[in-house]
Amino acid sequence: MNKKYSIVRSIFLSFLMLSACGIKERAEVQYTSKEFPLSIELDKTEYKIGDMLSFTLTIANKCGKTVTLYSNGKMPCVDFQNLKNRLPHSDISALSSQELKENEKLSRNFNFQLEEAGTYILATHYIIAINSSNTENWFEEKLDDIEITVAP
Repeated sequence: MNKKYSIVRSIFLSFLMLSACGIKERAEVQYTSKEFPLSIELDKTEYKIGDMLSFTLTIANKCGKTVTLYSNGKMPCVDFQNLKNRLPHSDISALSSQELKENEKLSRNFNFQLEEAGTYILATHYIIAINSSNTENWFEEKLDDIEITVAP
């Protein structure tokens, strides 16, 4: 009887360890910006004073499953400034979360009335975490800066 108990116990402990490893592995899934690509819809880069610069930024969920996305509630975001007097960008706000289904897109529309001639930089990015707001889960995606020209 002790030998049967020992075999059953060994099998049970082995199963328990394998299960625990599987749970740990699933809990530590690390997502990357490649699974949540950022894109922009922008028609042109040359404008005149009085024009409206309008564009859409989109984060797409390409990871293959529904996730909880954590951010400051204002993602994706943009920094649009005149090249002559560019200032550091900061946006402090409260943590928020939302469900993002498989293949779903999170989009924001932006509109800027162009009132001064010059060269501007349109910088776009996001900083998000997936399924956990722990510090080590945050990652960023940034598109190349886009130069916008506004003529008189």
